[in-house]
Amino acid sequence: MSSREDSIEITNSAMIENLEFKTIASQIRATLSPIIDPELKVSIVELGMIGGIDLIEGEVKIDLALTTIACPLRSQIQKEISSKISTLLPNAKVSFNVIAMSQADKAKAMQLARSAASKNAPNNSIPSNARIIAIASGKGA
Repeated sequence: MSSREDSIEITNSAMIENLEFKTIASQIRATLSPIIDPELKVSIVELGMIGGIDLIEGEVKIDLALTTIACPLRSQIQKEISSKISTLLPNAKVSFNVIAMSQADKAKAMQLARSAASKNAPNNSIPSNARIIAIASGKGA
C-alpha cells in the first residue's frame, strides 16, 4: 500500500472508533437517564449533571457536575451511576471527575427542578386567588 492508502485506512479506523465511542456514550447516557437526583427529583442527565464521557482501556470516566462540590448525596449518586454502568458494561471500571456546576448551569438545573415540582405538585383545595396570611410569635427566651 502507498502511504496515502495507509492514511485513508487509519482515518477510516479512527472514524469507526469514533462512531463506536459515540454509540457507547449515548448508550451510557440513556442508561443513566432513569437516575433521579434525590433532592431535585429530576433525571441527572436532564439536569446536565453528566458532562463528558471518556472510554479509555476498559475504564469509563464520567464528568459529574454537582450543584455544589460538597453535595451530601454525592456518594449515593456515584454509586447509582456505577451500578447502572456495570449493567451496560460489566467489566468496565468507573471513575469520576467531580466538578461544581457553573452559575448558568445551576440556574438552568434549578429552573428544570422548579418546573418538574410544579407539574408534580398535588392538587389542593385552596383557590388560586386566595390570600394566605402567615402569623408568627416572637415569644421565648
